[in-house]
Amino acid sequence: MIMADKLEPKLIIDPFSLLVVNSKGELKRIHCPFLARCMIPIKKLLANEAYVIDMVKTDLSEEIVFIIQGRPFLHSFFNILP
Repeated sequence: MIMADKLEPKLIIDPFSLLVVNSKGELKRIHCPFLARCMIPIKKLLANEAYVIDMVKTDLSEEIVFIIQGRPFLHSFFNILP
């Protein structure tokens, strides 16, 4: 029998997928590449334009970062498209 205090947590990071809760409240995994709409203009990205998310990473403060055309952008500036 495995004792719970003997287990070590494992952090599994997958740079090519993201877990999201959809509009029905269901937990789903979406895989890169996927589309997201930029909500505000940032750097060379235009507001209300859809962009392809190539990878998903985290920065040093554990914020989720979307990689678009090789450049990092905070996920909070985007809405994932269905």
